[in-house]
Amino acid sequence: MSAPAAPGTAPETTLPIARPGQVWREILRLAAPHAPRILASVVLLAAAAACGLVLPWLLGAFVDLLSGDGAPSWIEGTGGFWRAVAAMVGALVAGAGLQAAGIVLSAGAADRVVASLRERAVGSALGRSQAEVEAAGTGDVVSRSSDDVAAVTTAVNQSMPALTGAGAGIVVTLIGMASIHWAFALSLVVTIPVYWFSVRRYLRVAPGMYHRERAERARRAGVVLGAARGGRTVRAYGMAGFLRGPLAATSWVVARMNVLVQIATTRLFGGVNLAEFLGVAALLGTAFLLLDGEAVTLGAATSAVLFFLRIFDPVGAVLMTLDQVQSALTSLSRIVGMAGPRRGAGDGPEDPEPREKAADGAIPRGGDLMIEGLLAGYGAEPVVRGVDLAVPAGTSVAVVGASGAGKSTLAAVVAGVREPQGGKVTIDGRPVHGIPAGRRARTVALVAQEGHVFPVSLRENLDLASPGAEDGTLWEALRRVGLEDWARALPGGLDTVLGPEGVDPEPELAQQLALARVAVLDPAVLVLDEAASRSAEDDDALARAAEGLRRGRTAMIVAHRLSQARTADRILVMEDGRVVESGGHEELVAAGGRYADLWAATHEGRRED
Repeated sequence: MSAPAAPGTAPETTLPIARPGQVWREILRLAAPHAPRILASVVLLAAAAACGLVLPWLLGAFVDLLSGDGAPSWIEGTGGFWRAVAAMVGALVAGAGLQAAGIVLSAGAADRVVASLRERAVGSALGRSQAEVEAAGTGDVVSRSSDDVAAVTTAVNQSMPALTGAGAGIVVTLIGMASIHWAFALSLVVTIPVYWFSVRRYLRVAPGMYHRERAERARRAGVVLGAARGGRTVRAYGMAGFLRGPLAATSWVVARMNVLVQIATTRLFGGVNLAEFLGVAALLGTAFLLLDGEAVTLGAATSAVLFFLRIFDPVGAVLMTLDQVQSALTSLSRIVGMAGPRRGAGDGPEDPEPREKAADGAIPRGGDLMIEGLLAGYGAEPVVRGVDLAVPAGTSVAVVGASGAGKSTLAAVVAGVREPQGGKVTIDGRPVHGIPAGRRARTVALVAQEGHVFPVSLRENLDLASPGAEDGTLWEALRRVGLEDWARALPGGLDTVLGPEGVDPEPELAQQLALARVAVLDPAVLVLDEAASRSAEDDDALARAAEGLRRGRTAMIVAHRLSQARTADRILVMEDGRVVESGGHEELVAAGGRYADLWAATHEGRRED
């Protein structure tokens, strides 16, 4: 594993980072359907800010009343005092109600935008080609669809209402100051250069830091995911110390970038404090000059100063959220970059055809599998070299060979999850990689070695392949893979929750459930990467389940035990990415070649059926 890049330089990734223009277009696109709600929230928050000006205005009016400078007549006398109190309380209650309504509308729009963004991020992550995910690293993909989405969610939920309310408050307050005397609003010009310089300095350094920090989080996630997936191997070989080094290195870089961001943020708020000091000084100086020239009353000057002091909170809120907003924009640029045009053939953003149409005659249903001159690999050097193969519909072929011979790569290309470097794979004469991704799954299905159980009901685990499938279809799928008795014994039958909070199946049972899911899908071609089980009994159960699923359909089996390959109509022996032997079990054993040697080796010292 390579060492982390030096601080200040982002590690390379094949997944793009969206440009600022793309990010803002995406924000506008997601927010456009909620424009009426957002506009209504702005109006309500502006009205709430206006209500907030009533108290300082009345305090200034009382100053004029006490100084005899001509206060409004309606606040004079005992009755006027109580009318002023009623106005203050009414403005306070109205302002609170308007602000609450505005925040609710703003937060509602924000939640809807975030929901759309989360759906797009997860959909994009699941829709990317396997080659892209491997090249970028699963840590980068997982980080973008989890950590980055969480950062945007937090920022939108917290910052959008704050920014909307603060912006409305600043505008309304400045209008209020200008209505007293234009010089009061003009005096605040002295603060603009300080704010501009502080914010510009922050934005010059913060984006790079955030991009670097997010990239290192992705590296760290990759280390953690690798350790979690290979937990047994890590413990068996005592590799914890080996993995601790890369994990510590990336964690320290993340920590360092967090500290540097905090330093930049502290400098930003130092500039904000300086701007506030200069603003108060300029305003007091302006008030002195206007009072000296009798341009305003003492009460009006008091109201203007109180108005300005009210700006501190919204300006502080805007700048407090600037850090969060910058973090969110960085995350959004990574999410939008991942959700951009994909490079894999047939892997468009969405299958344009509804799932219901996937079973019609427009897709291959016969199952004649043809492989011609296939080249495939993970770099410049192919792992699979010049494979030619014809598998008639309804027959099965098993692929055997040593680890690294190219068996799983061949299976991945046939299933359409990996792009070939040369040659082609067709089903009923149609190129597999030319079938849209959503419909390709109805044509050819890959069952990997690791079966996954989702923490939902058994019914939901099965009808993922065909939403709304009838119970009869689900029970038939369970019967075909030998799980009908197990499922009927569950406390809730098909509605039993699986996973840590319900019935947690063993790994072999989880793989049988994966086979049942494929039986519900009912593809024309099955590609089965069979796993080696923990016991002979489990191996027999999986073999029977796979046999039940293969019956009547075209199948390619990546066999890790020769007993798994024995029942196939044809067996291919691969070495160094090439097919070196081909034939039936008895034929290959009698030929005395590589397969015969492997068969003899597996029988030495043990008894086989």
